[in-house]
Amino acid sequence: MPSRASGGIKAFFGVSLAAVLTMTVLLLEVPSRIADLGSGNLERLTAPTTTEEFGTPIELAGRGERPPLAVRATSPVPVRVRGPRHRPAATHRHVGVVIEVENLGTKPWRYAGEVQAADGRERLYSPIREIRRTDRGRTLQQGQVLRPGRALRRLLVLEVPRRVRLSSVKFTVGSGLTRSAEWVQTRE
Repeated sequence: MPSRASGGIKAFFGVSLAAVLTMTVLLLEVPSRIADLGSGNLERLTAPTTTEEFGTPIELAGRGERPPLAVRATSPVPVRVRGPRHRPAATHRHVGVVIEVENLGTKPWRYAGEVQAADGRERLYSPIREIRRTDRGRTLQQGQVLRPGRALRRLLVLEVPRRVRLSSVKFTVGSGLTRSAEWVQTRE
């Protein structure tokens, strides 16, 4: 039959062991290391947009089935659309943005049409999907597939008011936890 003293000794050793483990964890700064690890991941999830000047390539990290991509957009330029069905409204004009995409991964990537442009007043414009050709080349089409290791260079056409100057273009990939590349016009 165990004595009361042996129960007290076990409790003393248990409390002592817990105190030593707690001090070791605090001395090694384990909580702050865990917090740093978590905040780094959280930052990548909550701040997924990279912003650069027009013409600068941006790498978008892959995730799950989405491969990593290198993307670049040029400054918007006036374009002429081929075909009578695509005339802009009387007070509007067509502008084009060249998008270059390179698949850096090992899986194919499918374009899902996640591009928007904005003017200086933050009004948003989306590409006209029906336009397939312009005087500057072919357009990037919904569902277009880019195989691993390949690149493509296509145009996105937008209809904007004549006096509007686009200040930014945002290209987003993925659903859920997305990644975005945004190009902005520099002030001269």
